[in-house]
Amino acid sequence: MPPSKHVIGPDGRRLTLADLPSPNTKRWVVRRKAQVVAAVRGGLLSLEEACSRYALNADEFQAWQRCIDSFGIAGLRTTCIQFYLNFEESEGLVHEPAAFEPARSLAISYELSLPPQRKKRRPPRPRDRSGC
Repeated sequence: MPPSKHVIGPDGRRLTLADLPSPNTKRWVVRRKAQVVAAVRGGLLSLEEACSRYALNADEFQAWQRCIDSFGIAGLRTTCIQFYLNFEESEGLVHEPAAFEPARSLAISYELSLPPQRKKRRPPRPRDRSGC
C-alpha cells in the first residue's frame, strides 16, 4: 500500500507528516497520541516508522490503540489509564496481562514529571456601592 499524503486526524482535520508531533516529543498529551494513532491507521506512517520515529515499542502503541477503541480519545488521558486498565481487567478484556505494562510505566513517568498544580484564585467579588 503506497503511503498516504494525508489522513483525517482525530479532530476531523487533515493530518500530514508535517502536522505530526516532533520526533523528540517528551510530553505525550492526548492530542499527540491520537494524531500518531490516526497517522498509522490511515497509512501515513507504518507501525515500524512510528515506533522508530517516537522511540515507542509496539506494545505501548498498541495500548494507545486499545484505549481509543475501548474508551475513545479520552481513554488516552494518563490520569484515567489506571481506571481503564482496572476496568478492562475486571471485565476480562485483557488477554495478555503484560500488554499494558508500557502504558502503566508511561503514565507513572508522565505523572511524576508534572509540576505541582496550583489552585487558581477567584477574583474578589465586587462590592455593593449603593450605600445600603
